[in-house]
Amino acid sequence: MKLYFKHIAFTVILFGIATILYMLMFGFSLAYNGNSMATSLHNEGPHITWYSNDTLQIDFIQQVDKNQHIVKRMKLHSDELKEVNCYYPLDSTQFSIPIQNWMIEDSLSFNTHNKIFAVSDMEGNFNTLRKLLTNNNVIDSNLNWTFGAGHLVLLGDFVDRGSFVTQTLWFIYKLEVQAREKGGYVHYILGNHELKNLYGDYYAASQKYLQAAGILGRQQFELYNNQSFLGRWLESKNVLVKINDNLFVHGGLHPDVVKYNFSLDAINSIVKNSYRVFPYQSTEPDSVKLVKSNQTGICWYRGYFDSDFKEESLDLILNKFKVSHIVVGHTIQEEVNRLFNGKLFAIDV
Repeated sequence: MKLYFKHIAFTVILFGIATILYMLMFGFSLAYNGNSMATSLHNEGPHITWYSNDTLQIDFIQQVDKNQHIVKRMKLHSDELKEVNCYYPLDSTQFSIPIQNWMIEDSLSFNTHNKIFAVSDMEGNFNTLRKLLTNNNVIDSNLNWTFGAGHLVLLGDFVDRGSFVTQTLWFIYKLEVQAREKGGYVHYILGNHELKNLYGDYYAASQKYLQAAGILGRQQFELYNNQSFLGRWLESKNVLVKINDNLFVHGGLHPDVVKYNFSLDAINSIVKNSYRVFPYQSTEPDSVKLVKSNQTGICWYRGYFDSDFKEESLDLILNKFKVSHIVVGHTIQEEVNRLFNGKLFAIDV
């Protein structure tokens, strides 16, 4: 009888684990203590769409009652739109976003004596990002840039899974504009989840955004297509940045990269030029597949954490690109992890 109950208990535990994994895979969130506001679509937006005559359509979703939503919509010429607001429902925070009708193209290399602060893999968790930047004096309590001429490096995966991707992306956009006005920089380095959204794979997105797209009369992938303001903005971002002797990438550079005559600019261009293409092209040269595939690509690679990875392989990469350290996100750590005698920093915690 005791053995029988042990089997039942073991089955229940396995079922519970399977249920949780299923929920996470399909976009459910265990965060916010079940707060229904996390999935609320009231004041969801702005979702801004470009049209060929430089007209912008600005959409907000508003909730009329429990089961009914309407779309508040306006159209302006791109020169007329100077500012929009974004709303965070959990504490009714509202912040304004200065809109520019051009995209900031970031450089790939910087030398600076100013502070550098790096963070990765927030995955739509606006509140955690806000707290982290506030506690480290990057922003003030009103969400304004206070980091002066410092460099904020965002190492990818700020989308998917979480319930506040819209707020997170507009918050980053706002900081990017404000930082440049103060002589500082926001380097938004794309991760594999940003790439997924750009080429239409929304499998890991919160179900909230599937519903939002439907209310807007769109499909999910259209939230970040090349007519979307946020989609175009994401397209303008890079997959790496070198600051002093530090190379920041989301996943990592595969050791085989040293076999090819690649510059950092060439690697960035290969990946950037394929943002709208699935990374599974079998007809491409091996060198191209190496830096963009979903196994060895710079936004996907996890090999630094394999037990058979050798420090000598990392040294070859560092020497090739004339850096002393690589900083990565993507692979979860219990704390900021300093590996290979400080040559590798893993910051996805």
